[in-house]
Amino acid sequence: MNLSHQTHEYFLKEALVLAEERKGFCSPNPSVGAILLREDGSTIKGMHWQAGDPHAEVMVLSQLSPEETAGAVLYVTLEPCAHTGKTPPCTDLLIKHKLSAVYYGLKDPNPLVCGKGQAKLREAGMICEHIPCAQIDAFYQSYIWWTKHRRPWITAKLALSLDGKIAGANGVPQQITGEALNIYTHQARMKSDAILTTAKTIIRDDPQLNARLGNQIYAKPLYVIDPRLDIQISAKIFKTGAQCCIFHLKSASSDKKDAFIAQGVHCVAVPEKDDRLSLQYIVDYLGKEAGVHELWVEAGGACFQGLLLEQLVQRILIYIAPKTLGFQALSAFSVTDNLFKNISIITWQQFGQDVLCEMLYQE
Repeated sequence: MNLSHQTHEYFLKEALVLAEERKGFCSPNPSVGAILLREDGSTIKGMHWQAGDPHAEVMVLSQLSPEETAGAVLYVTLEPCAHTGKTPPCTDLLIKHKLSAVYYGLKDPNPLVCGKGQAKLREAGMICEHIPCAQIDAFYQSYIWWTKHRRPWITAKLALSLDGKIAGANGVPQQITGEALNIYTHQARMKSDAILTTAKTIIRDDPQLNARLGNQIYAKPLYVIDPRLDIQISAKIFKTGAQCCIFHLKSASSDKKDAFIAQGVHCVAVPEKDDRLSLQYIVDYLGKEAGVHELWVEAGGACFQGLLLEQLVQRILIYIAPKTLGFQALSAFSVTDNLFKNISIITWQQFGQDVLCEMLYQE
């Protein structure tokens, strides 16, 4: 088929739409979308559903025989793999199905894949080209970061009143922002691989920490910083989370730990740093052991502040509501010096009566 660059871009962006459907559900794999363009102009679509399931290319080609795919062109958001992991190499299947060409949107940053998929397909006589696409590069930002650092790309969110408060007197929970930002939060939870919070947030608010959008509910893996195992097994998160893990002190009660484990909760002992759990250890664990690419942090001011001071966050979201909570209300931060240093990009958006300030760091 004689196809233009505009055609390549069109189908890669359509494949990206498919990948976006499963963002937040595939780690430690990236989410991938693929479209097969047959010689008669018909298309077959597929996406990677979750880790351990067939890759997007396999989901597409499994719908047709090699005779039916001969001469077809495959568009895929990420370079096809040429190595054996939990699944066989996708390149072998592409060759078997006698495709004429493969066009992909991102060179896989994984050293096991980078360039090797393209090389293997070209050796088999197939056209295989990388078509740069800014939208696809942005989509895989967290995967690229995780591959390079083996740490999650972290977004930390905090809602404030105009006078810098996050809760009422004595920490009594208060709804600060409106429905528009609430929907935004649930969308962000859904697209993240996991959510990190603290025992203080669980004890104070007893949140569900799932993604609720319309009639759909999406359970997410939940991680809780709970040094002394203070939260109760009756907390809602143990029913609403896809899985739950607690980070605790090595000296925490063994009886409490055994009770959590008996209920299927994973418990991880964390070393101390400056009289608290090491946030660096937790972030490293989430990246290396849990395979979390994109982490959403929804906790109080202390955790938010700690992550920023240790420069462990890549993206900051400050929700600001047009209200004041008063002198007795709980302040967001105990320090402000150097808290927001080295910010490279700041943008503002309005959500109903509220404002979202997004701050990004760049390497």
